[in-house]
Amino acid sequence: MKIAIHNAQFSSHVGGTERLIYYQIKNLLNIPGVKITLITKKTNNPSIFFKEIKHISNGNLRIIELKTKNMTNNYNSNNPLKWHIESLEFGLCTNQIYQKEKFDLVITHFSTDSIFIPLNQKNILHLHGVPSTYSEMGEISTKRPDYFIAVSKYVRNNWLKLYPSIKKEKIEVIYPGIESDKFIRKDVQKSFDVLFVGRFISIKGINDLIDAISLIKIPLKICLVGTGPERRNIIKKILKLNLNDKFSIVSNINDNSLINFYNAAKITVFPSYAKEGVLLTMLEAASCGCAIITSNSCSMPEFLKNNRNGLLFKPKDPKDLASKIIKLLLDDRLRLSLGKNAEKDIRNKWDNKIRIKELINKYYKFWRKNARSTF
Repeated sequence: MKIAIHNAQFSSHVGGTERLIYYQIKNLLNIPGVKITLITKKTNNPSIFFKEIKHISNGNLRIIELKTKNMTNNYNSNNPLKWHIESLEFGLCTNQIYQKEKFDLVITHFSTDSIFIPLNQKNILHLHGVPSTYSEMGEISTKRPDYFIAVSKYVRNNWLKLYPSIKKEKIEVIYPGIESDKFIRKDVQKSFDVLFVGRFISIKGINDLIDAISLIKIPLKICLVGTGPERRNIIKKILKLNLNDKFSIVSNINDNSLINFYNAAKITVFPSYAKEGVLLTMLEAASCGCAIITSNSCSMPEFLKNNRNGLLFKPKDPKDLASKIIKLLLDDRLRLSLGKNAEKDIRNKWDNKIRIKELINKYYKFWRKNARSTF
């Protein structure tokens, strides 16, 4: 099976979507008969994921980098229009590729990308999150894909609400997985009380975490791992609340360092409150046996079950979040139990090997069905 992965952002951006593409490429290449062509944007500032993919020595992987007019990185932008423009500029450059070559499947991970996939090529669009509002661009984009794969029920249901023209039978949920043999628990001393990992944007709820910490009147060590357009505002807020002695911020780390951070934290907190699929960072923390607190919103409850493998708090409620943090910091037995259960759930249900089997089976089923229909 010849698969093309069409994504402008993969070469330079670092986020959940890019990590999932990274996982998919690595694991799909282990399946006999699968050949992958990655079509992405040429960049002067390649991401960690892109660097690692380029170092893969496998004859079944081909990488095509296309130069566009705009070579800037939109990772630090909070304006969705810039992402759509990047996708449009990139899509115009891909026409020559699809004229020369026919793929069995073209996989897209951003709805605007699907507009540029020719009708003689079968397109599957992966849905990683939910748009803020309905848009004409979104409506146009959803007309093109032959099939949709959503990362959660929450994502699927909200896309169907926003765009009722999508046929329910054309959208299926396949949960993401992670490399559980890589993200492992280590017996190390805890250096942080609370760890946050994610992009610094408003929906991630970092401001709610800062407000929650301001309510807790005991010495704490908090680490924020990530970067993004809200970084400056976050630092300003920490300083304004006189919390700079409690917070540290770390950016641009590799997976080995990230694993060490997960293991060095007593608690990981994921306070996202809108648009999110199943957070890979949450799954990674769980795989490392870390106790998790997350908001009772978006897709998070599809993994996290309250008081079994983590704690849920009311979204955008710093007071409730503060009470959950205190509860876990004071109860070593509960914290350890939640972490062990989360780790067990990852091994049994959320490992990449399990998810990739589901994904490739769906790809093959869709491909064979459509191959037969052409005769």
